[in-house]
Amino acid sequence: MEDASFSFSRGETVSGSLLDDSFLNLLATLSLKLKHYLLGNKSRSQKRGNSLEFGGYRSYSHGDDFRYVDWNIYGRLGQLVVKEFEAEEIFKVVLYLDRSPSMNYGQFHKLTFAKKLAALLGYLTLFEGNQLLLISSPEEKPLSFSGAKSLLEFLSYLQELPATSKDFYTLPRVNQGHGRSLGILLSDLYTLDPEKEVGPVGRFHYQFLTIHLVDPTEWVLPTTGLVRFQDLETQEKLALDWTPKLAQAYQKKFSAFIKKRELSCHSKGLRYLRLDTSSPFDMNLAIKLVQTGVFH
Repeated sequence: MEDASFSFSRGETVSGSLLDDSFLNLLATLSLKLKHYLLGNKSRSQKRGNSLEFGGYRSYSHGDDFRYVDWNIYGRLGQLVVKEFEAEEIFKVVLYLDRSPSMNYGQFHKLTFAKKLAALLGYLTLFEGNQLLLISSPEEKPLSFSGAKSLLEFLSYLQELPATSKDFYTLPRVNQGHGRSLGILLSDLYTLDPEKEVGPVGRFHYQFLTIHLVDPTEWVLPTTGLVRFQDLETQEKLALDWTPKLAQAYQKKFSAFIKKRELSCHSKGLRYLRLDTSSPFDMNLAIKLVQTGVFH
């Protein structure tokens, strides 16, 4: 289980459209609730995304707005000085969406769940006027979306994205210029090793969050009977007479694989969140994203 994604074949369940009214309403509701949650959280009193930042002082000139005069300095020194402000750099969120074959699996379908997460993250990013870059293939250039006006375009594009037949074997290093950026990877980490592929890219971002997606059918397999496996990355097939002993050994090895991925992320300074694809897409899930510490 260390490097191959042998998956027990079960029926896949794909939920409704990302552009359904119910899902769009859910995005809007989660977004508003998250804003109230963030603003009400005293430990996160500083808000990211203010349009202006304090840039220093200069001497008062005739015609300057008295609202920007620092009257405390005038009271102490008798000098009229004006506060200057600089436009804050646009904050960028770079979404790395794994569409490799192993993501096209699951009772709750990993890629569909990843798209839902991407939709929520994109909604939060674009509605605040920030820039979003989407990377869903190591061989394609990132797609850029900016501001609330591009939200529907982003969701429409996201909805049509299919699984690919190629591994998501590396993460492109995106030139971020001088702006700050948050990198977020949505993946089952079968073909991406945090130490080799994800860690080096994470250093190019202000912060980096790895969201590790696991379907519940990957944890527990039947205890008896003939079980057919297929590696969704290589299409290699294997049939085994499954026994309780094999089931126990499988679960132990899969758990070790999951834990190793988590420790690898931490060793590279990457924030890590594991999500079960059966998790309800609700406020509790959204708060888990906030509690990773990458949102302010």
